[in-house]
Formats: sequence, structure tokens, C-alpha cells
Amino acid sequence: QVEVLTGSDKGKIGTISRIYDDTNLCIVKGLNLKFKLEEEAIDCEEKPLLVTSEVALIDPAEQTKTDVEWRYTADGERVRVSLKSGRIIPLSATYNNTEYDGVDKAAYKDSEKDTPDKELRNVTYIPKLSTFEEDIMQEMGIVETRVRQKKYWY
Repeated sequence: QVEVLTGSDKGKIGTISRIYDDTNLCIVKGLNLKFKLEEEAIDCEEKPLLVTSEVALIDPAEQTKTDVEWRYTADGERVRVSLKSGRIIPLSATYNNTEYDGVDKAAYKDSEKDTPDKELRNVTYIPKLSTFEEDIMQEMGIVETRVRQKKYWY
């Protein structure tokens, strides 16, 4: 849960429905609404809020806004910790089960165009420290017999 820090919904608590990682914005469900009067109806749109300054996480113990710090547990797991109460603030289940592009890991099924994991692990490219021309010469068996001229840099 988060608390909205700006706008007409300042001080209200809501849950995040979507996070835009590339722009650092989030949409809070039912809050920060913008209404547009159209021909026969009123259109309602949720406007995104800036994650860093327009929303604050809620401390699960005190139900007030708090700053968080990332720490490591004894098991080596990285967790969010509330600076007010010291309690761990867990990540949502949807965040843990989705990829960067928003695809649910558990519900995803491989299609025929997906590359299987077995083929992904095969090393098919071995980098070399030669130029493209030198690679072609080695494959065709061409031996360089010319002597390079001396270069002068001014």
C-alpha cells in the first residue's frame, strides 16, 4: 500500500495497480483521477504518479507513511525494511511473478516460435581478436605478404 503525497487525493491510501519502470511512474488504483466531460458521458482516467516523490510506502505496523531501506537477511535475501518500525515490507505477489515486460511467469506457455532452454545454453559464437578482413583471409587460406608502409602522425 502507498499514500499519495500530491494532488487532490493527498493523504489517501491506495494500492498500486501498475508500475512503469522506464519512466519511474505508477498508477494507484482509484486515486489521482482526471475527469473529462465528453458528448454524453464523463470519462474517468487514472493519471500516473512519480514513484520517487509523489507516493510513499505505508508501514505495515503503524499504517503511516515511511521511508524504506534495502537490506539483506541472514539467508542473503534482499528485502525492504521500514525505517520507522524496522519491519520487513514484502514485495507484492504480482511483482514477484511477472517479468520486466509484464508477462506472468506462471501463466506463460511456450509457443512454437520460442527458443527452448536447451538451445539457448549452446555456445554458438566464439569471439576473436581479429578484424573481419583477417577472418576472411584465414578461412580462405590467404597469406598476407605485403609490408605496411610507415605511418606518420602530425
